Amino acid sequence: MSKQPAYNEMIRQRRACDACMSIRVGKDGKNFRNQSAFTGVLDADHLGNFSTWAHDLNAQVMIVGQDYCDAATYVRDEGRIQKKPIVDLEDVKEYSTETNYRLRLLVKQLGLELSSPSLGSSTSGVFLTNAILCMKPGEMSDPNPQKVYNTCGTNFLRPLIELVRPKAIITLGVQATRSVLFTYLERHPEFKAIRAQGFKAIFQRHAIELEKGVTLFPVYHPGALGRMNRKKIEPTGPDGWSLQVEDWKRIKQHING
Repeated sequence: MSKQPAYNEMIRQRRACDACMSIRVGKDGKNFRNQSAFTGVLDADHLGNFSTWAHDLNAQVMIVGQDYCDAATYVRDEGRIQKKPIVDLEDVKEYSTETNYRLRLLVKQLGLELSSPSLGSSTSGVFLTNAILCMKPGEMSDPNPQKVYNTCGTNFLRPLIELVRPKAIITLGVQATRSVLFTYLERHPEFKAIRAQGFKAIFQRHAIELEKGVTLFPVYHPGALGRMNRKKIEPTGPDGWSLQVEDWKRIKQHING
């Protein structure tokens, strides 16, 4: 049975969602805004704009990031992951962010392939999404209130996981990891104690079974800060990037097992 009708309904619900519109943050007291609220900006035909890059509803792997971006960046980039077409996928200078370049390289370690961020694919074996779908006020690096993570996790992240049913869920960093764990607290109360730990301790568990056939793999973010923090765990080992590559190779062993 096709999953597309159910996914289309989730997109409709996301476009109509205003659950976090009353949450104001920062000194200016601005609120979170739905992608659909920005005039003249791409509101993709997906659950979130990150999903335009990879949206295989039968994916073996779901990758969950923290959030897409702040409102100002969303408008600047017209809602697109990559405004300029990429000619050479192997050249980091072609990408709008180094993170996107490195994420594509890490996915290769799984034996999978992401197309250009500006093209997207529904047959990559990967589904990309974020723990928070709305655009936040303030700066890209500003923290998000926990209530926003919890609301988006309940309304969209958990239903998406149940629809796709990936074999592996890879979470990029602490907030994405805690968001996934939050959505399973009702079934696994013991996850509350795991969520309260520092990310180093959660990461070193390597794999957390969410339900039969669905396993969570927390990893460090592929950005510069994530690579630096990954190195701190094994200071005498290779550089942080090489350590991240090995982390993803271990996930491949699970997928193929």
